[in-house]
Amino acid sequence: MIATLAGCAAKQDITRFETNIPKTVCIAEHKAVKAGVIDAMKKGFAKHDVETRVIPANYVLKHQDYQTELPGADTTGCNVVAYYVANWRWDIALYMAYVNIWIKDVETNEKIA
Repeated sequence: MIATLAGCAAKQDITRFETNIPKTVCIAEHKAVKAGVIDAMKKGFAKHDVETRVIPANYVLKHQDYQTELPGADTTGCNVVAYYVANWRWDIALYMAYVNIWIKDVETNEKIA
C-alpha cells in the first residue's frame, strides 16, 4: 500500500490554561472571518466542558494589530472573552492559512492566553 500525503508545514504556539479554566467563554464574533471558525471554537471548548456564547464585536486593524471593541455586548456570566482572526488561501482547495485566537479576562481586559 502506498500513501501520499500533501500539505504544508504549520507552526503552532499554544498557551493552555494551567489553572482557573473558565466555565463560560464569550466568543467575540469577527464577521470578516468564515463562520466555521466559531463552530470549531465552540466544539473545542465543549470538549473541555466550557460553555460558550457568541457576542457582537468590532475588529479594526491598526498598526498591524487588531483593536477590538464590544459595543453593547453583554458579557454577564462570562469569565473570559475569546477573540480571533483567520484567513484562507487557495491551492488545490481552500484551506485555512492562518488563525490567531487570544483570550482576555472580562474584568481586567488583560490578555491571559
